[in-house]
Amino acid sequence: LLVAAVLPTPAAAQTCERPAPPVTTLYLPNVTKTLGGPDGWNTPFIVQNVSRTTTTSLRIEFYRFADGALVTTRDVCALRPGASSAHVPNDDPDLPHDTQFSVVVRSYMTDAVAVVNEHRSAGATPEIRRLRAEAASYVGASTGSTRVHLPNITKRFFGYVTPFIIQNLGSAATTATASFISFDGTHTATLSRAIAPGRSQFIDPDAEPTLRDGTQYAVTVSASQPLGVVVNTHNATPSSGYPIVHATNGMVEGSSPLLGPYAVKNVPGVGKGVSTIVIQNLGGVATAPTLSFQPLGGGMATSFTGRTLAPGASWAFDPRFADGDTAKAVCGASASAGCLADGEYAFVA
Repeated sequence: LLVAAVLPTPAAAQTCERPAPPVTTLYLPNVTKTLGGPDGWNTPFIVQNVSRTTTTSLRIEFYRFADGALVTTRDVCALRPGASSAHVPNDDPDLPHDTQFSVVVRSYMTDAVAVVNEHRSAGATPEIRRLRAEAASYVGASTGSTRVHLPNITKRFFGYVTPFIIQNLGSAATTATASFISFDGTHTATLSRAIAPGRSQFIDPDAEPTLRDGTQYAVTVSASQPLGVVVNTHNATPSSGYPIVHATNGMVEGSSPLLGPYAVKNVPGVGKGVSTIVIQNLGGVATAPTLSFQPLGGGMATSFTGRTLAPGASWAFDPRFADGDTAKAVCGASASAGCLADGEYAFVA
């Protein structure tokens, strides 16, 4: 038999359409590749085309923290409506190891959204890596603000550390100023970082000598250009049992009231989980916030009034203690004066 195979003609090289200007620009303040070593922090991120009808093209730019240099650019052509594109820095040969980047994503034909997944699995064996795994996520910002609020920043506070990363979302270089107020109001500090457009700089409270050990701070970050901020809260001390990590985006506006769908105090079967609530005054005048807790199953609401907060200051409420104050007596399982009963709640601030 004689068999002839007819091969398809190779397609022409794909052209990535990029009409100017982009419809959406997304900013990711903290993207890493093997930060801290081969089993260090890795941050794959996913960008989704949110249009139902229109295809888009993406341009992704990676800027190095250390010197602000543009390290590499990636193009994603013809991202279909509703589809997502994932990028894994650890698998990108153009990115240097043990490095932090700020990332700018431009979507040229439609709106887009992005999420960054931060994770690390350190340890000598697979079992240790499983037990010591850490993971958190934050969303990319499409707009920023010249004032960003961080309700809970700590320096060596019961094992917690809260480095935060500031990205310049504007078109000109700026100096970002972080104003710290301790929760008890007795200590303040000011730190600043010069940041070029699209680039990021970090503040690690543990490395700052003007900040006080064992202290919680409310922070307001301000600049002449719009900013985006992400806070990474860690507790990986051996005494913590299992590592704790979570990421939050900085707040650009507040409201009164604020509605909290869920808070918990020592619910059986949840490992005695507890929801500590931190409230920051984003206004320009002093105020005394209140918290009202409504049991999920119904019943009487219980209210608490916090101390008067100066502009920018924070108040922490820990339901394990009378009036939420860790300097007061530990509450029992049942409701009593100044104490919530163990249970699940919705709350209003």
